[in-house]
Amino acid sequence: MAEAAYYLPLLLAPVVALLFLNLRLSRRLRFPHDLLVAESRRGIASFLPRWLRTYYDLLFDAAIACALAFALAPPAAGNAAAAIDCSRSMLAGAIGARPLDIAVERLRSDPALLSARPFALAFDGAARSSRLVPIDWLRREASAESAARRLETELEFFAVDPSGLGELRKRGYGELTYLTDDLGGRAEGFSSIESGFAVGYAAWPAAARPDPSSGTWMVVLAETFPRGPATVQAWDRGAGSFVPLAQKRYAIEERAGGRTFFFAEPGLYRLTLRAPPGDLDADLAVLLRPTARPAAASGPFSERMLEVFDHLEPSASPSVVLEDLAPAGPAAGARAAARAGAVRILTSVQGADGELVIDPALTGGRPVAAGLSPAARLAIGPSSLANDDLVLAYSALLRASELPAFLTSPPEGPGALRSVGAFYLASSGRDLVPLIAPAQESFAPEGDRAIRLPGRRSPRALWALLLAALAAAKLAVWSRLSGKDLFRERSVP
Repeated sequence: MAEAAYYLPLLLAPVVALLFLNLRLSRRLRFPHDLLVAESRRGIASFLPRWLRTYYDLLFDAAIACALAFALAPPAAGNAAAAIDCSRSMLAGAIGARPLDIAVERLRSDPALLSARPFALAFDGAARSSRLVPIDWLRREASAESAARRLETELEFFAVDPSGLGELRKRGYGELTYLTDDLGGRAEGFSSIESGFAVGYAAWPAAARPDPSSGTWMVVLAETFPRGPATVQAWDRGAGSFVPLAQKRYAIEERAGGRTFFFAEPGLYRLTLRAPPGDLDADLAVLLRPTARPAAASGPFSERMLEVFDHLEPSASPSVVLEDLAPAGPAAGARAAARAGAVRILTSVQGADGELVIDPALTGGRPVAAGLSPAARLAIGPSSLANDDLVLAYSALLRASELPAFLTSPPEGPGALRSVGAFYLASSGRDLVPLIAPAQESFAPEGDRAIRLPGRRSPRALWALLLAALAAAKLAVWSRLSGKDLFRERSVP
């Protein structure tokens, strides 16, 4: 309201100036009656006061100025809301002293938050994103401990994005408070209450790759002390679950920075690392890929390119297909492989160099799709065929098509995630890729990044409709009082 009072005098100043000029410059003129021509009028002007007929346009201008003043003023603060961070790190620590317990107690007892509607920002495996859940029941629970237990039971604690609080702005909430352990940055556009990072024992896979020197596959952990026992499980495709792995199939090497696990063969493995009493266990999963990839080729050029890479083995059930883009479309065999979940790398081979064909030497080996075909990943001409950098482009494409050892953010595309312990499994063709919590859920986040939320938006559409209505009313009154038609041209005699 105070902001509108600031804008209103500024907008009314031109209206007052017009009124002053009208009063100052107006003159009464006398004409002989025989010089005037009678004109038919609708009669309503005769029943209105003379001052209204003279200054109605200024009255409408003043009304428009008032509407503009309120439209330009910032929106009102609106209702308050408070959201609890439901990330995995909030469960660290002893029961009753965890960041989750502290946040629940603060939301139930802090007088400054009692008027705020409570929400929980939790992960949704079905939607593959963070979501806001109303928890109006929080203050009706018998105790903070029972409220925290209910939150653990009903919601998924994983990794959440604080920018999801912006949804509360769209719902009309003005003052926002976020209760978390460590925001990891500056809060802009909202308030944060941080109880402190409470994760004591932490472990995270720093590397997961083949080890050519020993002929095994290794997982290197970044791990803190003290360390408890480790349990290793392997994914059984037939059973559709993890089963214990025989100790002869893996080995563990202790290092200062963290343990290293060596596996005899590739596969999907689950590592459960026991934490000291009162702390949170680490539950991780990694996908170790074979060094050789089953592949197939279609077309003369792609068949020759398949022979260049030693780790590509011809197979009837390929996971990657190299294919020439034929004028009539892809071959039937490649289409069948694509339907089975294989990655396709299509190449458009041109008979001559042109403006749309860029040599890989000029692009640093990056793949080039020059617009010749939306499906083609590479468009090459004679000069490209004679350049050794062409192999770099294919190598980059092959690396990009490989499944990662694990994901830290939900993959794109439809489909729900399968919850397994503290992580999820996402389908990728014929394989499963684990989705684990990012490193900041295990190690205290550092940095000075800004976490911004948008401010409240004024309902501009309503103000625009009001201004349009006032302008239309002004024209309608002018037409009614003057007897002139807005949409009909008047001929000059």
